[in-house]
Amino acid sequence: MLRYSSTLKEMPLLFNEMRKAASLKVNGFDDKDIIKKSEMENIFQVVKERRKRDLATKILTRLKSLSPELLNVLANGSIDTAKAVALYALLNVDLLFFEFFKEVYSDRYYAGEHFIYDSDFMLFFQRKAETSSIVAKWKDNNLRQLRNAYKKALLEAGFAKMNNSYLEITPPLIEKEVCGLFSELYRKAMCLE
Repeated sequence: MLRYSSTLKEMPLLFNEMRKAASLKVNGFDDKDIIKKSEMENIFQVVKERRKRDLATKILTRLKSLSPELLNVLANGSIDTAKAVALYALLNVDLLFFEFFKEVYSDRYYAGEHFIYDSDFMLFFQRKAETSSIVAKWKDNNLRQLRNAYKKALLEAGFAKMNNSYLEITPPLIEKEVCGLFSELYRKAMCLE
């Protein structure tokens, strides 16, 4: 069962790293091989030794949430579609970010409001703090870092663009075949159908 966490601020979308790991998996490497390649060959190009294993483990956790078809799209699909799949994998393993995506991002889009302000992020966290003792314990600095990580993930995935002091919702066109591969729970929010 997923719990709320703020780890996204340390490990955002990681698109290039996820694409590289997906390519290795599609080409027959298993998780142990990929962790070993990360530690021995530094395939994700990190500085700290400990981070080599942590990063590989986090990426592999995200990739496990993907079907073989989506893994192949991430490894070999167009950049825009692969980024959408990377975001989908992240949403699968980060409950709080998924709830933000569903309750703020896609709800705004469906309401015809195409902007997300900093206050929207903070209001979302405040609502979650009222129902979660985990979120209630987080300090303002942690919430600001998490807000910035959410923005960065949306921007990197191509689901938003920065417009002065707010995000403009700019969902990419995701191929129907790929949308059909997303689980029903995530399909409406991801594909904005």
